[in-house]
Amino acid sequence: MLPANELFHQILSNLGVGSANSHLFVYAALMLAVMVEGPVAILVGATAASSGFLNPVPVFVAASLGNLFGDLAWYLLGFSGKLEWALKLRFLHLDLRKITFLKQAIAKNAVKILAIAKLTNGLIVPALIATGLARVSLRRWFPIIFITNLVTTGV
Repeated sequence: MLPANELFHQILSNLGVGSANSHLFVYAALMLAVMVEGPVAILVGATAASSGFLNPVPVFVAASLGNLFGDLAWYLLGFSGKLEWALKLRFLHLDLRKITFLKQAIAKNAVKILAIAKLTNGLIVPALIATGLARVSLRRWFPIIFITNLVTTGV
């Protein structure tokens, strides 16, 4: 069995990633991996950059774009959802007045909710889906997600 660092070097060598001037497909694959599973993919990219296999600046850009596209996908999932579907499911015992109140609260405090959720790294998915369901405009919440993505990806 190979030690972890030799295994990592062998995997990257098999992918054709041998120098800091790697092909763009590696960075595109990293961006897609960050969209699917953010923190683990970011750690893999950072390890490859610190080992000299990848250039750190494109790794940071790919990780940031992957985070942004992933967040946008969760928002669009909520935006495309219909509350009427959930209201038809009687066993959920949903109250339309409470849902309306929650939508108004999310619409009013979307920037604060998303900033805190992004920095806590566990609540961002339900917050983005709820923001989409509340139909909060992209212009209103995207700048704060962009800034917090830069911070969380860089840290």
